[in-house]
Amino acid sequence: MKIKAPSGIEFEVIDSRSASDPRLKQFKPNQTIGRGIKLPRYYFAIKSEQELETRLAEHFKLKEFMSGGEISKGLTFPYYIPIATIRLAEAIEALRSKLGKSITCSGYRSPLHSLYRNKPEALSTHRFGTAIDIQKIGGSLVNNTDILNSVYRVALDRKFAPGERRQGLSSLGFEYAESAQQLRSTTGLDHAHLDMGYVTQDEELKFVEHLLVKNADSVKDSDGEEHPHGVWIHYLKAHKIYTTQIDSDYLNKLVKAKVKRIYLKVFDGKYNGQLNPTFWHWQCSLEIIQSFKSKGIQVYGWGYHYGSADVDEQVAKVKKALDCGLDGYVVDVEEEVKQTNTHFHVDKLLSALRSLLKKGTLGYTSFGNPRNHPNVPWQVLDKYCDLAFPQIYFEKWRRKSTPEEVKDCLDAHKHLGLTKPILPIWGSEDDTVTKYGYTPASASELQDYLDNYPGSSLWRIPHQKELGEAWNLIYSGFELPTLTEILRLDSQGKDVKALQKVLNARGFNAGTVDGDFGKKTQAAVKAFQTEANLYVDGEVGSQTWKALGGKFDQAAPQPVGDGQRIIDAVEKVNPDQDYYLPRDIDEKLGKETFCNWFVADVLDQLEVPLRRYGRSAGSYDTPHPIYGNNPPNKPFSAEHLYDYFMEDSGDKWQEVKAPEAVTRTKKGQVVLASVKGKPGGSGHIAIVLPKGSADDIRIAQAGKINGKDIALKKGFGSFTNVVKFFTYIG
Repeated sequence: MKIKAPSGIEFEVIDSRSASDPRLKQFKPNQTIGRGIKLPRYYFAIKSEQELETRLAEHFKLKEFMSGGEISKGLTFPYYIPIATIRLAEAIEALRSKLGKSITCSGYRSPLHSLYRNKPEALSTHRFGTAIDIQKIGGSLVNNTDILNSVYRVALDRKFAPGERRQGLSSLGFEYAESAQQLRSTTGLDHAHLDMGYVTQDEELKFVEHLLVKNADSVKDSDGEEHPHGVWIHYLKAHKIYTTQIDSDYLNKLVKAKVKRIYLKVFDGKYNGQLNPTFWHWQCSLEIIQSFKSKGIQVYGWGYHYGSADVDEQVAKVKKALDCGLDGYVVDVEEEVKQTNTHFHVDKLLSALRSLLKKGTLGYTSFGNPRNHPNVPWQVLDKYCDLAFPQIYFEKWRRKSTPEEVKDCLDAHKHLGLTKPILPIWGSEDDTVTKYGYTPASASELQDYLDNYPGSSLWRIPHQKELGEAWNLIYSGFELPTLTEILRLDSQGKDVKALQKVLNARGFNAGTVDGDFGKKTQAAVKAFQTEANLYVDGEVGSQTWKALGGKFDQAAPQPVGDGQRIIDAVEKVNPDQDYYLPRDIDEKLGKETFCNWFVADVLDQLEVPLRRYGRSAGSYDTPHPIYGNNPPNKPFSAEHLYDYFMEDSGDKWQEVKAPEAVTRTKKGQVVLASVKGKPGGSGHIAIVLPKGSADDIRIAQAGKINGKDIALKKGFGSFTNVVKFFTYIG
């Protein structure tokens, strides 16, 4: 896997936990040390002295991000650099652009930095951090409070740091010294310090995961960038423009449909029919944008522009929207910009917006087929914008087959020499019936668009009671594979990646999609199981996988916390097999019922221990269905097991009432039905099945009546009213 630095140079990502170089083990990847800080896991390698001259960003070379001490004492190549350095280079380059002056900086830390007088064996978080000391801004030394504060204000602009923190360390936080004592020098203030902190798989990794991890629900465009499918939103609420919040049902439906990006209207060049650039504050605020982002949904804003001369005012209003935390912005220009006298204003507008947006996040949308609208300033749009969003639904005139019309639209962009990646828009709203003369597209047609065209999106998901099939699609473009094994903590591989993808798509934060089942993934699984009313154990077996929308190979083993496995174990042991039928086994003309044997053997398949005697049960004429002529030790009798559950289980078994017994077994927990019987008589024991109800408890048992699925009353007869239920909590 490769990551791209701001300069465009690509570096191969090295996972230090699986790398072949034994020296990487010295980095102790992902180990928690100090104040709960984890050491980084991901690096890239520098293989020669010449590569120190590699540009990470337009104005900064790699060696500027390494301490002079490390370089001067000689490096052993390959030399491993935390990937955070790339993110730091991006931040410094952006800071330079915002300040409008050159920056002189020096690397403060590197992977081999040692806190204790260059002792490489000293394990310290500081050996693994990445940071920059800013020495000069333009021609001025960073040696007074005013300069420090100006850098501080620019650096902490919501893009580079999470909070207002002037001292200490935080991920992309900011630190500067305020006295000679703090600097341990006699020069007083002499530098500003921008710190990336420590790259972990948890908190800090979110600042670099856009470099490391391919978006779970996205596809590549022609530039190799990742763009998920999305939907366009005109109004957050149907028939109600002025709203300061998202309708919870609307937001939840977006999450359920696995939408990972929305295009939200945040601006219009007119208001009440008159030219008046307007920021749509009623549906674009910090709170609203965060509501989407908290669900893992990217938010691109869009606005309709008329090619008017009030460019400065348009830019000012769009900037207000960007300050709410938008991930990108799309300029919508259509009929009005066909007038030649508007082209100058469009050029000026895009030039100004270009300086406000990060590379790769400025787009334009207009007519679907440029060949049919030659007077639109296509070359100007292509010059400044990173992405093209052609409104192909406008071209659906049915003069040709849909695939042919789509091909014409895409070919027209190439014919005009337009170079930017195309993320086409399809139409689904109900007003197309009268406005454009065709009916809403079917779900199958829309899904076909999403599945076949990278980064495509829909105009628009309708509100309640409106026509259209847009809610009935899968926007992730991803289907779960058939699971063949149980996934649990420390599991690894492609199935874990698929699990992480679908959990993230459903709004459960499973962390980085890296195929490593860690604690964050486990927590996400538990959260999903809780919401889905499944047994909560953090493991993924058939029930959890199916609830997520996948298929499970029934031949694969399943976890204890999976109700289906109880049924499978009963099927495998099967009380109707000859071994469990009542018979005389000691020639005393008394029949043994084997209820305890059956329960013990089922629990053995479920890996749940049950008390057994310390001697062999012997070999009977009828071979054991699982163990043949070598069965395990004989289990305690039913009456002894009852006493064990009641008094001597060491809190491994817990008594529960009938309703709770049914609830637990349906969630996958092992529950037994047990009775001691009359003095001098024999007790009875059975498996509670994950089916039925508190009024109709279903059991599997071997006894006078054998069965894989019988009623409790049938199995326990006159003892039904004194049956107790015990669940294993081990």
